[in-house]
Amino acid sequence: MPFGLGFFATAGAGGAGGVEAFDLLESVVLTDTSSLVSFTNINTNYGSQYKNLQVRVIARSNVSQNSVLGVMRINGSSTSSHYWQYDLYSEGFGVSSADSNQSNAGILYRYPGNSRDNGVFGYFNIDFNSAFDSTTYKSFVGTYGWIDSSYYYHFLTSGQYRNGTSPIDSLAFASNDGSFLPGSQFQIYGVR
Repeated sequence: MPFGLGFFATAGAGGAGGVEAFDLLESVVLTDTSSLVSFTNINTNYGSQYKNLQVRVIARSNVSQNSVLGVMRINGSSTSSHYWQYDLYSEGFGVSSADSNQSNAGILYRYPGNSRDNGVFGYFNIDFNSAFDSTTYKSFVGTYGWIDSSYYYHFLTSGQYRNGTSPIDSLAFASNDGSFLPGSQFQIYGVR
């Protein structure tokens, strides 16, 4: 399965020689369908040990569509003005861009619906800078998409969570339509 930008940063991780360590903090692997996956008390449990946060998701929807919209909410916020996101994307040929204040009130990503090739899961990887700092907005950069026999879908994304400067303490992943299929994985990593 393809991974995003964070994968390349972790390939040599281990903390030696000045390389930042990526430590798996929590992981959820679905054994049944679910329309919501949450991580709570992130800052409470890990904020004193880490500076940055990385999110890795591998998902597929039970809805018979080419792609399904997912949304990640931070600290329980569903207020659209709290999220700003900028995308550069390709759907097999050419490149397009989009920027917006999110009407869906969260960081958006797309993942494959159940009409795509059997067994194809999409990836969503986001790096948050200063996730546990209480003096800055939470900036992010990442990538999401998938490839199958007839479809190539890839996004580069960046933006900010602008609901004050509180540390990230919870993340919730929701599907705007249907549910995540069994085998979908959600992980958070701390970065020292």
